[in-house]
Amino acid sequence: MDDPETIGVIPDGNRRYARKLGIPLQEGYLRGIRKAEELMDYVVENTKTKHVYFYTLSLENLKKRSQAELSFLFRAFEKEARKVLIDNRWNARVRFIGRIHELPENIRSLVREVEKKTENNNGPAIVLAMAYTGMAEIVDMVRSVAEKVKAGILRPEDITENTIVQNLYAPEIPFPDVIVRTSGEMRTSGFLPIQSVYSELIFYPKLWPEIEREDLEKIYEEFRSRERRFGK
Repeated sequence: MDDPETIGVIPDGNRRYARKLGIPLQEGYLRGIRKAEELMDYVVENTKTKHVYFYTLSLENLKKRSQAELSFLFRAFEKEARKVLIDNRWNARVRFIGRIHELPENIRSLVREVEKKTENNNGPAIVLAMAYTGMAEIVDMVRSVAEKVKAGILRPEDITENTIVQNLYAPEIPFPDVIVRTSGEMRTSGFLPIQSVYSELIFYPKLWPEIEREDLEKIYEEFRSRERRFGK
């Protein structure tokens, strides 16, 4: 099999990595950010992958993590977003999905600025799921379709699978061919439930900040060894 056109990544294990090494939690997250950059370097330099989803902050995280932890994560995001605005070395188009309106205003403003700045780039698409859960996306999709029916734009009998796809957060991004979760946890935690219906799943044992180039090579080799049947 050829390289996946689209991959989804659940970069799990930053906090456990920090505890394992006895380092500050913030340092675990910062090393995780560096690993995301290394993954993008690998994708651009060595593969045919054109779209990468990252599960960066779930809606549950937003509601349940401590204010101190969230404040650090938002500061780290702000720093990385401004770096992208200055030097986007992959020439990537950056998209955000999720209930962005629930994020602080300064983060929402940066999200809009990054999307606008990169919308015409011709490198890979990076899709960052923030304030995201799959159930929330389904609810928002249903509301969008219902509003069109209510407005007379759409008849119920004309609703198709394509209608559903076109009302998801990022309908222009192909569904992931493979979803990778690190840290050994074997679940997708509400990540792209509709888009992942035919995704290959790879649960990798290493914590996210421990991932090295050889691990990325193994992950890609594992995908290439799979036979995808799509229900056949």
